[in-house]
Amino acid sequence: MDKCALIVALILSASLASAGTLDSLEESATKPQSSKQESSSSSSSDSSSSSGGIVGSIIGDLIGRMIEAAIDAMAEAVTSAIARGGELSKKRFECSSIDDECAWRLDQEGNYYPNHFREPGDATLPMFKISASYLNAKDDIGGWMGYAEAGYGAFAISHEHNSLYEKEDSLHISNVLAHYRMTFSNDFSLGVAIGGGGLKGNGSHSGTVVAMPLRMKFGEGKYAFEYYPVSYGFGGLNLSSNQLTFSRHFNRYAVNIGWKSYATDEVSIEGPFAGVQFTY
Repeated sequence: MDKCALIVALILSASLASAGTLDSLEESATKPQSSKQESSSSSSSDSSSSSGGIVGSIIGDLIGRMIEAAIDAMAEAVTSAIARGGELSKKRFECSSIDDECAWRLDQEGNYYPNHFREPGDATLPMFKISASYLNAKDDIGGWMGYAEAGYGAFAISHEHNSLYEKEDSLHISNVLAHYRMTFSNDFSLGVAIGGGGLKGNGSHSGTVVAMPLRMKFGEGKYAFEYYPVSYGFGGLNLSSNQLTFSRHFNRYAVNIGWKSYATDEVSIEGPFAGVQFTY
């Protein structure tokens, strides 16, 4: 009996060990989050003191009005910046070369300065972009990363598909997003994107996806940097990914290297990647 118990224990331990990191990531990402309800409602309505009650009420009202005015001013400034960023993205598409007359503006002193423009292949505001990369993550996990984006001016749509492999196991993470792209200079853009996506492994799971890509270029457009955070934290999913990409551009083609991570509250997969890219 002792030998039988030992054999059973070994079989169970082997089966538990075979559950890889991809399975752990999928299980953690689709685990329903506990809804913590706080029932600490206290009714202390009669806690105002008689002495200084009027003064305290006046001061409290003034502070409340100041805070409300500050919030309104901040909201107005943010809304104006968002609208301005989208408008400049459209203007950059209307001027396609630094040699065009629209690429220069004249100040009050008669001096010319570069205006907003976008050359074909621009890394910060692509009309069309497609990339393919190979990821070498920890725990003998590898994978392919594919990304495509198409748009004009402030608006674009993208599709991302990542396939991770671990021995005979696989996990596929994908999304389709609608982008609002804001640009505040010829070398910088910030986007907000929302759409749907999910993951497919032992099961299929879907939900709402949000992202906020940040893109910069330097060295006369020969080099580019991108930070692309994505959150699958809605609709029952609890997964986020972060991607840092450094690109060396050769006109409309580029070579990419970077770092990619997928994480939940309990499990993370991360590692370097390298690939190629075409941008128009």
